[in-house]
Amino acid sequence: MRKNMINSGVGQLSQFRCAVALAVMMAVGLGTATGFAVQSIDPFGGEGVSAVGAVTESTSTSASATRRVGPAHEQVLNFQTEHKLTTTMVDENFNFPEVPFSEVIAVFQATYGINMLLDETAIDDELREDTLISVSLKDVSLEQSLDILLRKHNATFIIRSGIVHLIGKDAEDDPEFFETRIFDCAELSKALPPRLTQYVPARKKEEGQTEPIDTLTTLEKLVRENIHSDSWMITGTGDAILHEINGKLMVSNSGPALRETRRFLEYLKAEFVAAK
Repeated sequence: MRKNMINSGVGQLSQFRCAVALAVMMAVGLGTATGFAVQSIDPFGGEGVSAVGAVTESTSTSASATRRVGPAHEQVLNFQTEHKLTTTMVDENFNFPEVPFSEVIAVFQATYGINMLLDETAIDDELREDTLISVSLKDVSLEQSLDILLRKHNATFIIRSGIVHLIGKDAEDDPEFFETRIFDCAELSKALPPRLTQYVPARKKEEGQTEPIDTLTTLEKLVRENIHSDSWMITGTGDAILHEINGKLMVSNSGPALRETRRFLEYLKAEFVAAK
């Protein structure tokens, strides 16, 4: 009952916030990309910071998180934490031979400056501070290490107020944990064919409907088909939202889906833009 109420209310908030973000994108363009710079901007009035990265990205928090992450400086904290996770490589310290998970959290805090909180959804899925962890990694990013570690225990993570929240894997598609991000893909959009037509899903074709129901940009279609394909609202199977306007790709989805989207866009840029 609680989850149904959350999904209903949060879904409406998520759609409203996406509509606002789209309006802002159309009005001000959210700036431009320079090379492979990454920019974190609060599209609802705050200023961001810049750092070296792979795609230009604007970050805002949607759904119920808007109650906890509103001020621009907290948005900057989110970006700084994610940047640290993606650019910091683990060393010999990331070697855990059957130790309580609390020790892993302590290493992330003391060695890498990453604060973590265990969400009740992860605890419900049996990832607790006394859960024994056995993992040894080197020469991979903190983000990859955390993904590998958590996947073994049916968990994943999101970032709020600069803090890494560990949540149960089964909860990641709950709109309560969605975030909205805007990726600057102007160069990539120009390098791809302009549009592909999205036809009625198979279940609708069985009812005799054969006309196109939506015309997607090529980039939208590629992301929707390759990243959590069953999570998108347009397919009728999820609550995630995706729009491209003037070279800006706005995505409202779970933390894992957003990370996969970022990596996918980096791959496409390498293939279609950097290779030219």
